[in-house]
Amino acid sequence: MYISKIEIKNFRILLDTNLDLRRDTSLLIGRNNCGKTSFLVLFENFYHARSFDYNDFPVKFRERLVALENLGDANDLRIQMRIEITYDENDNLKTLSEFILDLDPEKRTVKILFECAIEEKSLLKEIEGIAVGSEERKKFIIKNIHKYMKRSVYAYADDSDLLEENRKNLIEKNVESVRKLINLQVVHAKRDIASSEGSQHKRVLSALATNYFNKQNNVGSAFAEINAKMAEMDGDLDLTYGTFFEPFLRLRTH
Repeated sequence: MYISKIEIKNFRILLDTNLDLRRDTSLLIGRNNCGKTSFLVLFENFYHARSFDYNDFPVKFRERLVALENLGDANDLRIQMRIEITYDENDNLKTLSEFILDLDPEKRTVKILFECAIEEKSLLKEIEGIAVGSEERKKFIIKNIHKYMKRSVYAYADDSDLLEENRKNLIEKNVESVRKLINLQVVHAKRDIASSEGSQHKRVLSALATNYFNKQNNVGSAFAEINAKMAEMDGDLDLTYGTFFEPFLRLRTH
């Protein structure tokens, strides 16, 4: 059993992206700013039920977002991730069984839709009376849209079920059943610093490597003298900076 295909729609620069995965190992390689990190963020957000906001929509859709006026205007603005899982007769289907909708023995795939949709009715009710196109309306939507976005998980049998007129065929599931099915472990290869991606939830490679090294080498008191010296240097720098910038800061306050 393995994830054989992932399709992404309407998330940041990933407008309509398809990934075909291999059974054993797949490598996602590309130049900077081509969407590799966005793909991982999207998967993590759905998997851990994290929120989405205005900046998660593609740039080309943001003007439409702040101009919402009628129910149905945002139907095609849904952020989606579709996963296809392939299995065979040797797999233990215990955790997969509730996603199997077609009992045809010749079909060995299940389809799962992760979706974040705008709750237009609630949003439009909240901004009723604020002029369409006004700066006030735009600012409200940009700041608060995350409060009106609903995450959902569905099992479906055929791609035609995703059409607006066939969405009644989607079978809603909960994210806990997905977590039992898919084991997602992510180690971020970046420095352990604050970021817009919520670094407090991340396992960062540099931190993991440092902790491992410290445990293996009983690091602790050996660096006490170095740490003390660095603290002393920080104190000296604070005094130097204060003296150097004090005239500038005094000027700025007058």
